Amino acid sequence: MGNICILKKILPFEEIKINQNTNNINSNFENLNDNNNNDLILEKISLKEKLKSKTHKDNFSKLKQFKDNLDINRIKQKLISLKDKTFNYPEVDIYIGEGLKKIKGYISKKGLYELKDERKKFWKCKKKGNKKIWEELEKICEDESISDNKIYEILEFLEIVTLYNCINICIDLNENIYEIPNYCIQNPYEYDLKIYSYTDNDKPNQKEININVSYLNKNFVIKMSNIDTIQDFKAEILNLDDFIHLDDNCISLYYNGKELDDNKEIWMYDINNNSKIILDINNYQ
Repeated sequence: MGNICILKKILPFEEIKINQNTNNINSNFENLNDNNNNDLILEKISLKEKLKSKTHKDNFSKLKQFKDNLDINRIKQKLISLKDKTFNYPEVDIYIGEGLKKIKGYISKKGLYELKDERKKFWKCKKKGNKKIWEELEKICEDESISDNKIYEILEFLEIVTLYNCINICIDLNENIYEIPNYCIQNPYEYDLKIYSYTDNDKPNQKEININVSYLNKNFVIKMSNIDTIQDFKAEILNLDDFIHLDDNCISLYYNGKELDDNKEIWMYDINNNSKIILDINNYQ
């Protein structure tokens, strides 16, 4: 049997041209629809930006109006710092920090480690106002690299204003006051830590004392004589199972924010019974 041939219909040239034109029209129509869709998307984006910009302007205007109408005297009557002289640490006439975190320098009688404990206590204590606002203010204070623009954005979002263009006193639209002590905003300009001079005349009578040592989440007690050296104290720590593998030059001890000198005696740092020492391990592998 021979092969079966299927004949294809041959269209006249004009019909081919008409079909091509129809395809082009369809293609152009689809492109037109795509362009219209793109225009709609762009219009939606533009509208969204306009709404966002309008909301921003409205919020800014609302907060500015609120701040302008504040009764400063009424706010001052509510401030904790005016009633509690221990709320802020003693100030000096030198400013520290920048922008909304710029405050007067202060003197701390507590070392850096104790100061950090004070900060934790302040942020954890129950305070009047909105919990979310307090949490965001804590983040601002703890972020040393945060910019003023970012702080303003957060304050606007939270709908709060600063009283004196500083983060230390903020007020929400219900006139709740969010007052932050200076030691939570910046580190001290100066420390005033008492350390005795190393003279025989000042040397106290020998006595046994229990010293609390803190390392990470561990706390333990070491019994020492008050006239032992810091080097002796380190040796006692290194006799414990958790630290026996370390050399004495691998650990540092801190009291009231200052590192303790190996050659000085314990009493010279005013370390007494139940004083708390911070242990730090250097180059720990």
